[in-house]
Amino acid sequence: MPQHPYIPIAGTWARSRHDHENAGYRRGSPFDRVMAGHGYERVEQDRDPNRPDDGYWSGAVNGLLIQWFAWWRDRHPAWRTGAETLRGFLRARRRELDEAGGVTIVAHSHGGQVLAYALAEMHADVCPIHVVTVDMPVRRDMDDVYGRAAARCRQWVHLYSERGWKSRFRWLGNRFGPRTLDVADRNRKVTGGHSGILDDAGHIEQWDEILADLPPRTAAGPA
Repeated sequence: MPQHPYIPIAGTWARSRHDHENAGYRRGSPFDRVMAGHGYERVEQDRDPNRPDDGYWSGAVNGLLIQWFAWWRDRHPAWRTGAETLRGFLRARRRELDEAGGVTIVAHSHGGQVLAYALAEMHADVCPIHVVTVDMPVRRDMDDVYGRAAARCRQWVHLYSERGWKSRFRWLGNRFGPRTLDVADRNRKVTGGHSGILDDAGHIEQWDEILADLPPRTAAGPA
């Protein structure tokens, strides 16, 4: 088990044309190297049919047919199903994660809804959990879930893009709701488009400052 574990959760379209080797959820990506430079290491995950071979979680709940039925009408069943598998994974690793001081989970876009459901429906604290949501659409129909999830984590930092059109997927996913998250301990405006916050070389450096406020709060070193 790594000294400072972290788990990335990708957004809805992780396996679509938006997927590439520099995508933030990919092992060895520029974002992954920045995390390593701050003392974080990805939690090794067991192979699961709901995730691609690279082992990241996704808001798409990849491989589940439920994703495609009435997709635009109601995505909540898919998010809940993804949350169930994530919650089971955290429980199975409870001892190791607790001994490591907890886990930081970085969730992009609708991957944040999967994480919120996982935490909200957790009956007991599994381990100290620190949350970073990255341009997650803040939805009015998730307010109750966000509130219950916030009670299960030690810290919640919500990042949102300062760019309008470049963050249109977050804006549409909000259902025209707010950018900020009321239950977060901190809301922070960041540079880059919806995916560029994690993927684009011109915006990766801002993570040095973002991560400085999170455990293990180490200065950046060689990745």
